[in-house]
Amino acid sequence: MYRLLYLKLELKRAFTTFGQMMIGAITLIVLIGIIAFSSTKFLYQNETIQSIKIAIIQQEEDELVQMALQMWESMESMEGISEFILMEEEEAIEALKEQKVFAVLLFPKDLIQGIMYGGGGGGRLFLKK
Repeated sequence: MYRLLYLKLELKRAFTTFGQMMIGAITLIVLIGIIAFSSTKFLYQNETIQSIKIAIIQQEEDELVQMALQMWESMESMEGISEFILMEEEEAIEALKEQKVFAVLLFPKDLIQGIMYGGGGGGRLFLKK
């Protein structure tokens, strides 16, 4: 008898606490959303976001890298944010020095196969100092 009464009281306390936790969580989510929205409006109030140009250097022609770049550029979230330009190594480094591109990304030979099979190093990223 006492066990059923104890179980009933514990369930009542749990449901009451659960409701309070949900109200607190919803309030926190709304506050975080308001802060995030306000901060982006404050930070970018007079700035127009420009497309970032990234030079791509391929040590050898690879269709899978081309496919990956096309997929990246076709993503709706990346539209207007980044632009990839295929260049030769010397041309890309010169463009980086002249600040015509934001970064240079060097893809080594067999990059995709290295990723798929777990071997080989990744690409290298060069930024202007």
